[in-house]
Amino acid sequence: MTMKRLTNKEKEIMDLYWQHGPMFVRELLEHYAEPRPHFNTLSTMVRIL
Repeated sequence: MTMKRLTNKEKEIMDLYWQHGPMFVRELLEHYAEPRPHFNTLSTMVRIL
């Protein structure tokens, strides 16, 4: 089995988690500059990761 590489958006999310530690999606949104991604979009991406 080969390991999948992260997309740019997935890497951006993981970088925030690695820098700031565990947090809820609402807290994660606070680290984004405007325009922020929609809550549901970000939540889905976090669930996939």
